[in-house]
Amino acid sequence: MPYDRRSYWLAKEPGYFCSELIARPNLAVNGPREYLRLFSAATDQLQIGEASALYLYSQQAAQRIQQFCPTAKIIALIREPVAMMRSWHADNLRHGHDDVTSFERAIELEEPRRNGKSLPFGSGYPACLQYRAMATFSQQIERYLQQFRRNQVKVLLLEDLATAPQKTLGDVLQFLDLSPDCSLDQVVHNQRVGLSQGDLLKQKAKNWLRGFGAVRLARRVLPFNLDRCLDLALRPMMSRTPVQSSPDPGFLADLHQQMRPEVERLSEVIHRDLSHWFSPLQAHTVPSPHLTRQRERKVHVSGDE
Repeated sequence: MPYDRRSYWLAKEPGYFCSELIARPNLAVNGPREYLRLFSAATDQLQIGEASALYLYSQQAAQRIQQFCPTAKIIALIREPVAMMRSWHADNLRHGHDDVTSFERAIELEEPRRNGKSLPFGSGYPACLQYRAMATFSQQIERYLQQFRRNQVKVLLLEDLATAPQKTLGDVLQFLDLSPDCSLDQVVHNQRVGLSQGDLLKQKAKNWLRGFGAVRLARRVLPFNLDRCLDLALRPMMSRTPVQSSPDPGFLADLHQQMRPEVERLSEVIHRDLSHWFSPLQAHTVPSPHLTRQRERKVHVSGDE
């Protein structure tokens, strides 16, 4: 799996096959040579791969991947739709891709944003602010089943990884034609942290500065991390006042009801009973996921929050 300490996210999620979703060139790998260079350190590894989560939502990625590598194996790690939407909204706020702190309001803005209105300035993923569409997994998985044989596509639930990480990793290794016999260390990655007014101010300032050509050039040529310098400069004025409140339970219950036909369809597509997702209470009692790593073979299992 590609790794670069200085460009961690670009190496982990290069987004090469879903460029139509990415509005800022610095958030994706943009050419075949640059993409293949990600894997230049590979030597005698039995499998290589990458983990761009947006490939699932993209309407073009499945076909592009199939054309690039017809024998590719696809692993999709999904979760209950409303929980996924809330997590994706929090992630967009944290990284400056959405500026609406209310989850309810972000859902209400889907239609105007689809028409190019009320979009946050500097968002890197404006096409991905369609939260309900992002969580319509049945159509997304069907796109891959149309391009690949079913034995090339494996769908996992986040709760599988949370409650049975050893078994889930064993299933993944077997799917990849690797030995499932391994011991692994369990380490929590990307644990959710609270957002504050200061965090939003910092991201808005970064998005504003990115609009200047001189700043974009400085980010490429300066020997130090410009983002880190901005963090230090803005820290004294950053309020730690929390910005997110829990959505109204009635709103969440209605959203779960809206997504029920999707969950029923998804159950048919992946041949799994997902009826426990119908209850808002049950859907949010899954333990925090432990993303795991295997020390011996350097297999890294990761996924969407």
